[in-house]
Amino acid sequence: MLCVGILLVLVACTGDPPAAVPSSTSTPTARETTTAPPVADTTTPEPTQSVGGDDVDVPLSTVPATPTPTTTTTRTSTAATHTKTPDAVYPPYAQVYSYAGYTPRQTDTEPWNLMLLNTSYCLPEDYIVDTVATENGIKIDRRVYPAYKSMSDAATKEDISLAPLSGWRSLAKQKTNLENDIAARQQRGLSRLEATKQALTVRQIPGCSEHNAGLSFDILSLETSFDQTKAYQWLDAHAQDYGFILRYPKNKVALTGVSYEPWHWRYVGINDAKKIKASGQCLEEYLGAMNN
Repeated sequence: MLCVGILLVLVACTGDPPAAVPSSTSTPTARETTTAPPVADTTTPEPTQSVGGDDVDVPLSTVPATPTPTTTTTRTSTAATHTKTPDAVYPPYAQVYSYAGYTPRQTDTEPWNLMLLNTSYCLPEDYIVDTVATENGIKIDRRVYPAYKSMSDAATKEDISLAPLSGWRSLAKQKTNLENDIAARQQRGLSRLEATKQALTVRQIPGCSEHNAGLSFDILSLETSFDQTKAYQWLDAHAQDYGFILRYPKNKVALTGVSYEPWHWRYVGINDAKKIKASGQCLEEYLGAMNN
């Protein structure tokens, strides 16, 4: 009996300790809903491009060694006005790049079609986008789809395709694209601070992109030479009639804080689109948000 007791003690002392239970961490996910009427999920992967705007997957090796000349440190619009306002809301999720001077405040989401998003204004953290897929599987805000469809159909009648390359994008994908761009620039010798400033002239902070709201899409190409195509010329002449504007014009870089993107078209509604087109203003100017 004594031997049995000793043997039991030895087994108890030498048994394997219980396995540790891994802690659970949560990663913010994009808030998207696809309420009725149901739409078949035909989403296809967005194309990887070697250059272009804030909507594409960016492998580390494909960021241009010489950035397109843009205004990177001297800006005069709300896109670079980062002085905090006491009564404003500054969502913590969007303050990740405050080390570079970017502290976006929460934008007004009403009227939804005129919400301002740039490096100074971001979506509420709990903002929900109700998406619908276009014919080629690109998702946009459901409220924008009828206007896009009418515009696309009208262009098709003139043998012009307005197929979008990118529409709604999750916050996680937005962050991946931006971080890859920053890392690629650091590999070429820039500090993280300078790499961030350069990257944010062609990309947006997660939550600050119109793609995160599903209000914009990029059409056919991500090259500035797109403005030499029939598709661009058609958009330049007719997009406002369907509620869309060229969001980042060539002569407004200092105001928008984003390099020229002839492929990036934003929905604002027909009345406002026509006024913006006639005035020659960018959205920041039109909303009177220049020094807000």
